[in-house]
Amino acid sequence: MNGELLFSSSFFFRTFTYNKYRHNDIQSGAPSHYIALMLSGSAELKTEDGTVEIRAGDAFYIPMGCRYQSFWYGDPTVKFISLGFLFMPSFDAKVYDVGSFACDESERELFKKIAKAGRVSCSVIGDFYTLLGMIMPKITPAEKSRSAKLVRSAKKLLAEAPHMSVATLARKCSVSRSTLFSAFEKHSDESIGEYKNSILMEKAKGLLIATDLSIEEISEKLSFSSSSYFRKRFSAYFGMPPRNIRKKYNM
Repeated sequence: MNGELLFSSSFFFRTFTYNKYRHNDIQSGAPSHYIALMLSGSAELKTEDGTVEIRAGDAFYIPMGCRYQSFWYGDPTVKFISLGFLFMPSFDAKVYDVGSFACDESERELFKKIAKAGRVSCSVIGDFYTLLGMIMPKITPAEKSRSAKLVRSAKKLLAEAPHMSVATLARKCSVSRSTLFSAFEKHSDESIGEYKNSILMEKAKGLLIATDLSIEEISEKLSFSSSSYFRKRFSAYFGMPPRNIRKKYNM
C-alpha cells in the first residue's frame, strides 16, 4: 500500500440518514475514532459506564475500540455527519471517553464543509484537523484507572441495595473483596461501610421529611435490626435524633 492510499484510507467521512428508528450493537468495538454532528433526530449511546444522550445540534465522540449500543430516534428521520479517523493526536498522552458536547456555529459549518467535499484531500484533512483541534478541549478525558471505574460501579449497585454484603458486591463487580477494598481506599473519601451508611441515612432522612411513617416503620422499611439501633445510627450521622430532623423540616 503506497503512502497516498494509506493516508486517504485512514479517514471515513460520511453522512448517515435513518428512518424513524434504528438500533446498532457494536460489541466488537468501534473500528475507528469518530466525531459526529447530529443534524436531526436524537440518539442514545449505551456503554458499560452509562448512557450518553444526543440531541439535534449536538456533536459527539466515540473512541476506537469502544463497545456500545446505539439507539437512533427520528421524527421522521435521523441524520448525522460522521467523521471517522484512525489516529487520534494526543500530545499530552490523554485518552477520551465517549460523550456529547455543544457545538458552536463555526464548528458546525466545518462539519458540513467536510461532509460536502465528498472525497479525502489535503485541504479536507486540513479542515478536519482544524475542527478536531477546536473540539478536543470539549471531549471528556477517560479515567485511566480501572479501579476508579470499579468504585463508581460499586457505588451505583449500593445506591440500589445498601444492605448488600461486601462479598456479594465484589461478586457482582467480578473482583475479589481485597481488590474492592483497595479501590475504595484509593478513589473514595468513604469506606464501603461508610458509603452504605450514608445511603441508608439519606434514605431515612427523605422518609422522615416526605412521609408520615413512624420511626419504627422507617426502621423496619430500611431493614434495621431495631428502632433503637436505627435511632443510634441516625443520631451519630446527623448529630440529632430522627424526630428533630422531622421537626426541623416540617415547621
